[in-house]
Amino acid sequence: MPWTAPRPCCAAPTRSSTLPRRAAGIEVKASPRWRPEYGRAHADLHGAGVLSGCWGVYLGESALVDGPVRVLPLRAFLGVLAAGRVLAAAKRR
Repeated sequence: MPWTAPRPCCAAPTRSSTLPRRAAGIEVKASPRWRPEYGRAHADLHGAGVLSGCWGVYLGESALVDGPVRVLPLRAFLGVLAAGRVLAAAKRR
């Protein structure tokens, strides 16, 4: 019996139907100091409308703001994540 290509079972998704309506980016660094270059990619993606929420996580002790990136110490970020506020913040933007 000759081989035949299988027929598709459903229509292929379009690009617009596969993209999420909102997305949160999380940059994690094993550093006690947050550097401005750590958040640049997220800032660019936020400016292009790809990310609606931007987070930075580091081993420092202070909460920071780096443009659109909210930077938190690891322990504080885990609390925000456990409370479900990471994606909730992405919804509001």
